[in-house]
Amino acid sequence: MITKDQLKHLSKLSKIELTENKFETYTKQIEKIIKYLDKLDEISFEESESLSSIPLTKLSDLREDAIIEPTISIDKISKHLKDKFVKGPVMS
Repeated sequence: MITKDQLKHLSKLSKIELTENKFETYTKQIEKIIKYLDKLDEISFEESESLSSIPLTKLSDLREDAIIEPTISIDKISKHLKDKFVKGPVMS
């Protein structure tokens, strides 16, 4: 079980401010995730098929990549452009 202190520490590391309601919500969600990861730890890979028995896809069987041009100019949707790149906020 995850404690409130551990969740406070995680929220501080990830720079997320949590309300008291969110602490309860995230605690439940994290516990579900941990239970799922515990189930994954129980999987035995020795009994599963080896990778050599899986048929490989030929390069010629893959689809062609299609380039789709954007319908909106990035100039219209961003005020923070620098040399055709979007400048994000400063992370401290």
